Amino acid sequence: MPQIRNVDDHLRAVVELGQRYLNATAASTETRATEDCRGRVLATDLSARYPIPVFHNSAMDGFLVHHADLSDGSTTLPVVADVPAGSAPQSPRAGEAVRIMTGAPIDLSGSPAESPLAVVPVEASDMPIGRSDCPAEVRLNGTAAPGQHIRAAGEDVSVGQLVLTAGTVLDAGAIATAISIGYAELSVYRLPTVAVLSTGDELRGPGEELGPGHIPDSNGPMLAALVSALGAECIRVHSSSDSPAEFEDTLRSLSERADLIITSGGVSAGSFDVVKEVLSRHGVWFGPIAQQPGKPQGLGMIHDTLITCLPGNPVSVYASFHLYVAPLIRLLRSRASTPDHWDLPIIHATAGGHFPSDSRRARFVPVCLEREGSITDATVRAVPAHDRGLGSHLISSLAIADGLAIVPPRAGDITDGAAVSVLSTRL
Repeated sequence: MPQIRNVDDHLRAVVELGQRYLNATAASTETRATEDCRGRVLATDLSARYPIPVFHNSAMDGFLVHHADLSDGSTTLPVVADVPAGSAPQSPRAGEAVRIMTGAPIDLSGSPAESPLAVVPVEASDMPIGRSDCPAEVRLNGTAAPGQHIRAAGEDVSVGQLVLTAGTVLDAGAIATAISIGYAELSVYRLPTVAVLSTGDELRGPGEELGPGHIPDSNGPMLAALVSALGAECIRVHSSSDSPAEFEDTLRSLSERADLIITSGGVSAGSFDVVKEVLSRHGVWFGPIAQQPGKPQGLGMIHDTLITCLPGNPVSVYASFHLYVAPLIRLLRSRASTPDHWDLPIIHATAGGHFPSDSRRARFVPVCLEREGSITDATVRAVPAHDRGLGSHLISSLAIADGLAIVPPRAGDITDGAAVSVLSTRL
């Protein structure tokens, strides 16, 4: 019987196998409109084609003046122009003011700090705040430093500066940045394709009539939803009977289309556990992990395709996916040569209940996260999602769970009010 692995060792084995798979397969890329790249992974470095800001501009609604015209008291100047955002710049001469809006361009030949110009905010004038006609003159209060409230062109990003690197996951902020530095299209990696395969003669599709011994296939749709949430292409949910020949044929077909196959069920010591029976002949590793739920696991390659084999109970599948499969999909998606996938999304919380420990294995308990205190001074409380605590069959807990409370082995119980780490399961 294989030696039992701890959680960290199995995660390391998963990531290392994924890296070997990437090293043996050529990267495939495609070009897409930048605005359509949410969740995709950048395939090339991006250096700025435009500076940010593109031009010198006003940081405030107010009046553009020569700072030398201002005095410690108040100064009244004629207003000779009105410059909203999106218009051409207009500069005042000495003794004049130009009304200017936030983001409107300012014509400078050098650094704002060396300029004779400055912007006086509307709050430091006799003009009302809000929409109004451009005045003939304005009274300004106090003085201004050279370049005050003027944003310099390129002060955030200069032309040619490396801004986004290959492997970046393109979220909303990265998309905004890419467009701002001049990219209408991006080269991104092809999404990994993940096949989800549920096994068992007892499984029936959603809404199908249940006969004696039949259960709904909840694992397949759950895994498909999790895969899609991570930005991978998911082949439709398959169900396989407990026939080894049929299972072998299904695997061969899926391996031609997928980078990764995920199975659920059939990995323990049952007489009809077809997954373990078939895949062991292909050299796939099966063994116990020192964890609850999700002790039996399988990992390896089948027909040059990655395969990870999860247990059959829904909570075990859910926990195993977030611990092992999610990091693997992130690796396949980013194709990073030195991935930092050990940084699982861990939240530090306060226990909102009693979490018993186990001397032999780590425990992962579905919890709901409750925020306490104000937004600026918040604490997070982790409350068990089910009143029965932890059970690999308690699927109702997954409908409300925000994460998995981590109870390390041999560390003693985590009591109400004590610190607890939570693996976030909100993708």
